[in-house]
This record gives sequence, C-alpha cells and structure tokens, in this order.
Amino acid sequence: LKTYAEQLDNKKSLIALNLMDEPGSTPDHVKTCPHCIKGFPAYLKQCKLTPEALGLKNLNEAKPTDDPVAGALFYWSMRYRNHLMTELLRLGTTIAGRFMPDTRTMVNFATELIYDGNMVQRGCDWYEVYDSGALTHGWTEDWNNCSKTYQTVGFQCDTMRSACRTSSVPFGIYNILCRSPWDIQAKGFAAIGHGARVMHLFNYGPYYTPTTDTNSQRPEIYETIKRLTYATGAVDKHLQQAKVTQGDAAQLLSVTSDIWNCTKDNVFGRERVYLNLLLRHNNVSIDVLGENELVNRLNDYRTLFVTDSHLRRELVKPLVDWVKNGGTLYLGAGALQYDENGRPLGLDEQLGLRRSALSLTKLPGRADQEMQKLEKLGEYEGMSLLCGTQKTADKAMTAKAACGKGKVLFFGGFPGISYIAGAKSSVPGIYSALDYPEAPRRFIAGIIRQAGITPRLTTDNYRVEANLQEGPQADVIVISNWTGKPQTVELELHNVPSYRQVRSVSGKLLHHELNNGKLSLRVTIDAGDYIECIKP
Repeated sequence: LKTYAEQLDNKKSLIALNLMDEPGSTPDHVKTCPHCIKGFPAYLKQCKLTPEALGLKNLNEAKPTDDPVAGALFYWSMRYRNHLMTELLRLGTTIAGRFMPDTRTMVNFATELIYDGNMVQRGCDWYEVYDSGALTHGWTEDWNNCSKTYQTVGFQCDTMRSACRTSSVPFGIYNILCRSPWDIQAKGFAAIGHGARVMHLFNYGPYYTPTTDTNSQRPEIYETIKRLTYATGAVDKHLQQAKVTQGDAAQLLSVTSDIWNCTKDNVFGRERVYLNLLLRHNNVSIDVLGENELVNRLNDYRTLFVTDSHLRRELVKPLVDWVKNGGTLYLGAGALQYDENGRPLGLDEQLGLRRSALSLTKLPGRADQEMQKLEKLGEYEGMSLLCGTQKTADKAMTAKAACGKGKVLFFGGFPGISYIAGAKSSVPGIYSALDYPEAPRRFIAGIIRQAGITPRLTTDNYRVEANLQEGPQADVIVISNWTGKPQTVELELHNVPSYRQVRSVSGKLLHHELNNGKLSLRVTIDAGDYIECIKP
C-alpha cells in the first residue's frame, strides 16, 4: 500500500480502495482455528458475558462451536466469527489510512443475502462492519444467481443502505455485464433507484481480453451501456443531492435470525427476500431495518413486516411498545419465536397471539432450481402452500390480534416463496422477465389494506417498479421495467409540490397532470427511465 500510494498520481480520483473480493469464512472455522480458539474467552469477557449465561464454569474454558444445540454458546461463537471478519476488514482500513488518509475503503460483499437468504452465511455482518467504521464505503454486486429475477437487487441495495445509514457511508454496486442487455439496464436503474451512488459496469471478458475490448464479441452491450449511463448523466446532479424517500412500510432484517440459520438453508431469509418483492409488486416501497433500529427508527413507520425466526430479547419491549402505540406488525410463519440463545421469546403472550409450533416439511432451496420441485402442501385462497405451515391455537392459518392501539397480522405460510416458485419465464433470453401467480399478490394486497398502507408512488403495471428520490432542486422518479418489453405505464405520485417542469429523460412522456398535490403521468419506456420533476 505504501508503494501504491507513492506511485498513484492523483489520489483524489479514487472513489474507494477495494481491499478484498467476496470476503468470508465457513461456520466451522472458529472451532478449528487455533488463533480463534485462543481469542474466544477474551471476546466473551469484552462482551461482559458470564459463565452461567453460556452454561460454563469458567469463561477461560470456553471454546467456539458451530453446533446450534449449544444454545447461547453457539450464538456467541457465530457472533465472534462475524466480529473477527469485521476486525480483519478494520485492519485493512487502518493500514490504508497510514498512506492514503483521505481515501475510503471498501470490499465487495458477496451476494449471500440473496443467494442463501442469509446475510452472515459467510460471517460478514454488514451492520457491525459499517456501524463500527471498519469500512468507510459500502459495496456489493448484483450477481444474484438462482434468484429467478435480478429485481432482488432492490432488496439488496435497501439492506446495504440500511447498514450504511448510521455512519452516513455512501454505497455502490457492481453491475455485472454478462447478462442480457435488458437485464443489465433494468437492474442498473433499480440499483440507482434504491440509493446506489456509484456503479461499476463489471466485465467477465473472453480469454483474449488483455489485447482487446472485453465486449468485442457482444456489440449490443455498447448500446446497453449508453442507454443506462446517458440517461443517468442527464439527472446526475439531482441524484447526487437527492435521498431515497422514506418507505411506505418497514421490513426487519434480524442478524440474530440469520446466525441461527447460517448452518442450513434459511427458509426465513428466503421468504424475507421474496416477500419484499411481493410487496413491491403491490406498489409498497420498503425500508429495511436492522435489529438495533427497532429502538431508534421504528417509530417512523406504521407497519413492520417480519419473517425472521429469532430476535434479541432486549428488543422485545421496544417492539411491543410500538405495537401498543398504534403500529401494525405482520408476522410470517415461525417469525419471532426464539431469542438469541435459542429459547422461546415469549412475544406471542405480550401481543395477544396464540400460535402452534411451525411444521417445516421441506427447506426451499434456490428459486430457479430446488423450489421448482417443492411438493405443494395445500392451498390458501388459491395460493400454493410450500415448505411448511403454522397455525393458531384455533387451527387457523391467519389471525388478527388487537394489542393496545395497534394490531398484529399473522399468516402461517410463506407467500413470498410461493410467489417466486410459481413465476414462469415470459420472454425467452431475458432472465428477469417473468409472469407471476396472482393469488399471492392478491393475498398480500389484503394484508396491505388491513395494515392501512397507502403507497405514495404507484404504477399500473406490477412488473414496472418506480422509486422516488427527493432533492432540494428536483425530485427524480426512477423507473425499472422488468417485463422485458417496452411498456406504456401510468404513474401516480402523491404529496408533491407544484413542480414547474416535468420531463422524461429517455422515454416518451405522453401526459402529465398536477392536481391537489397529486402528479399523474403516462409514459412509454424501454428498460428504464428517469422522470425529472423540477421544483419551483
């Protein structure tokens, strides 16, 4: 790094210094590495744990384990693994700071959040990394293999934006180019719409790339890149000043749940990804909240969607208080039943909910592979029930419980998994162009009505996604078209100022009307577009 810094002509030209690609370790690493074993007791003492809390006689005798049967010891072993990764990354940042003090540091986090439905499958806790300052620039990629649609990049970016929020760290993403031209554009517009402020168009070129251009065998990629970058350049000055508007609702990402499911296929995390997609297909924009944000940010929202199985016990009170003060909590099958030590959380009793045990028959696997072979366990309102079910004490699949001024909505299935598993390809050669089953979308629409959610920005085509970014001089609507074909769509945006100009950047604006704080638009678009709304 010292040599690199000395040879670099213009350090100010760097966006960030990439220290590593796809860092990670296996869950069993901490139990076999002599250095990790040696440092474990000191870590437990640093966390102010007692031997009794871990079922031990003496903390000095503690050894890491990857066996969930160990309860609290397993949880803290996996927390220790995450911590070691954080400190490894911090070491890179510290060394870089000696020679390049003004340069941000990053790594490219792998896509296990989507691929495995588990953020800490490889031991990388984005929240701990960025909250602690171990890295100073967020980054991931939109590879997202086996997800069946690259629209999952929206959830991925929302999670990265959430993890970077406390430290106000910017984030960016690799847009992988070995995709269809349509997919490249759609995911590019989506990532920007969800808050990415840097994008690297990433090549996997042919064997002869050292001597020629990496896409010389795919000339259609040049038009694709132009369509995305040219349109973005037209609104770049507004995007750089804008912020993603607050979501219509929030969704929990519990690292505790991911820890407890890091040694197996995470049905709760996969449901989290595809429930997010299902909500998006009902025009509901979602903000991801980390566990700690239940204390200081949950009050900004009226509805919280939760699919995660575990939650730290200390967070039960702020969650219950929020519901009692008027919040609506959606709980999926098996959600929030255990604490960080693997013991019953006792949340149901405080919420007035009575659930039987979750019956999990089959883990889901990957959306475009194992999910296609899942045996249907039955139907609910025309929606296939997959993987498992949970019922109330009255043997019902759904429940609505009043709790103070708020309420709890429970469904004992996995509608997100049913939704993606039932999706079928609609345009050959375009991975993300799918026709989705209507029943899960109709079911979630009912949940949205019960929760009283009114989306601020809507489109009349569920496969065309619109995101709002608000800035001091202009608001920008970012549109991603996942149909695989040009579309004419109608949009409505509520609670807006009297814009003095509204224009489409790369599409064709056919009509727009501003009336009583509502902007109505009709626009023809290809894979994506920006609607620039200039303020008075």
